[in-house]
Order: sequence, then structure tokens, then C-alpha cells
Amino acid sequence: MSLKYMLLGFLSYGPESGYAMHKKFFDPGRPKLSQVYRTLKQMSAEGLVTSVREHQDKLPARNLYNLTKKGRADFQRWMSGSWPIAPVKERLLLKLSFGALSKQKTILSGLDAFIEGKKQELAYYESTARDLIEEAAQRRDDRDRFYWNLVLDFLERRCRAELDWAEEAVQKIARSSPEENSVAGKGKNSTDRPSTKPVKARTASAKSTGEGRERRITMERGNERE
Repeated sequence: MSLKYMLLGFLSYGPESGYAMHKKFFDPGRPKLSQVYRTLKQMSAEGLVTSVREHQDKLPARNLYNLTKKGRADFQRWMSGSWPIAPVKERLLLKLSFGALSKQKTILSGLDAFIEGKKQELAYYESTARDLIEEAAQRRDDRDRFYWNLVLDFLERRCRAELDWAEEAVQKIARSSPEENSVAGKGKNSTDRPSTKPVKARTASAKSTGEGRERRITMERGNERE
């Protein structure tokens, strides 16, 4: 997500304070308020926005930001440009890639936390986010509601797909052999390397057994000649 262009998009509807724009973000992925103010400061330096100090009754004064002509043109260029697909950067997937080097209970614990987080995220989309869209859409064109709901539909479907995958992954790992998930540290320098002493003992025993067999055969042949 490009915070700069999200803020430009918010300001395309009219003047807003940094705090008010911060509240417009959905909770999952919401930037810190300090990031919003820092980005607005940079945008002001670039001539994309201007700000005026507004005094409020019984409330602290606030900076109200306005989109400049340059800022509106920059936003339109961004909207008209390519729509690249962002790479997946989910930390869970990175750790799961090395699951064979960890303990099964550690992997399952991480997946359980992921599942719980996704359940909370989905509940937010299905309730709070829907309400926020309807509240904001009361002051906007129906086309805004249409596109906002399209975005929310995507977020809900992706969240459900991730949740289904994680729950299925837990079942698969639980059915797998514990030995298959507890191989951490078994590299070439591991102390778990099998000892060679039993092999030597077996070799010596086999050699002794072979020599005894040869002596019996020699004695039997000697008896035959007599």
C-alpha cells in the first residue's frame, strides 16, 4: 500500500485532518498516526497539499489539509498507471518454508495464532468495515459505495481463503509423523550422528565367525582324507 496515494485519494473528496484520514483506514493494515503525519509533511514539502490551522470549540486546534492542483494531477497519474501485483510477504509462509527444521508443536502454535488473527480480521470485515462503508456512503455518490464494497469483497474472500488454508494445514501436519517434523539440528555437524563402534563390533564378530567356519571346513576335509 502506498500511504501517499491513499492520502491523496482521501483529500480528493475534500479537506481533511490527519487524524480524520487515519480513522478511515481499516484496522488490519492501518498505519500509525505518526506515519500519516510524517507523510503529510513530506507531501506538503512536495507541493501536493497545503494546510491551514483550524480552531475548534472545546477541542484542540487541528491542521486541515487541502489537495493542490499538483497533488490532484499526481493522484490521477497514479490511478492511470500500471497496477502491479505486490509480492507475498507473509512471515508465516517464510517460517513454514523451514518447517522441517522445527518442532511440530512450534509450527502448530504459529498456525493457531495465524488462524485466530484471521478470524478476528474476518469478523471486522463482516461487521465494522461494512458499517463504516455505509456511514461514509451516506455523504457520497452511490458509485463510491459500489467500489468500496468491491474492495471489501476482495478482502473478505482473501481472508476466508487464508483461513481455510491454515485450518487444512493444521490437520495435515497433525496427521503427519512427529519424526517428520523434529529434525532440527541434524546437519552434517550434528552430534546425533550414529556411532561407528557397533559397526566395528559387528565387523569383528563377522570376521571371527568367518574364521571359525573356515577352520571347521578344513577339519572336516582332513577327516574325509583319513
